[in-house]
Amino acid sequence: MPMTAEEQAEFDKIKAENKRLADQSSSYKKNIDEMKAKLKPTNNNKDEQQQQQGDDDLLSKAKKEQADKEAAAKGDKTLESALQFNLSVNNFVKENKDLLPEDFTKVLELSEKESYDSPKQKADAIRSGLIQSFFSIKDHNEALTENQKKSLADFMKLTKNGKEGKSHEIYENVFEPAFEMVRRLKKQEDKQKVAKSEGTNSSSYKEKLMKGSQEKYFGKR
Repeated sequence: MPMTAEEQAEFDKIKAENKRLADQSSSYKKNIDEMKAKLKPTNNNKDEQQQQQGDDDLLSKAKKEQADKEAAAKGDKTLESALQFNLSVNNFVKENKDLLPEDFTKVLELSEKESYDSPKQKADAIRSGLIQSFFSIKDHNEALTENQKKSLADFMKLTKNGKEGKSHEIYENVFEPAFEMVRRLKKQEDKQKVAKSEGTNSSSYKEKLMKGSQEKYFGKR
């Protein structure tokens, strides 16, 4: 049925309005899709951040466990070293009394009367006393290198607690090398004294040299 002019005009008006609404809806949908597209990476980033945080937590835990394990191992080693030192120091002093100042025996006696929180604290105190006593003899300082002399000088400037805290390092790197050098020099001096007392030109000295050479090179006894 053909529409009247008035009906056609109304139809066209409604059609135009529908088109406008459709276009508007399409525009809205486009805007919504764009917003979703923008929000989606944010959510992905959040997920990635959460994943990264989780990875970091695991990594941190792993590092902490390793650090704790290393600290425990170091603590065990330190304790073992302290116990060994405390048990052996009396014999060390007894065997090397000719190379140590007389006052160090008193240091050991006093250490047995003191109260310590741990074997390490006791060992550090004894080491500190031994270092100070040994290097109170000027000649012992001559066995040191320049770097060792500097380390010893810095050590001597420390407080009581500072010396004890540094004593293990100084004992190993300064005292022990110097003590070994002094011990060797003392041994050499004793040999020279014996040779001198017997006379290097005496038949007794020559006989000993000859006998020593024969035993070493020819197996004669």
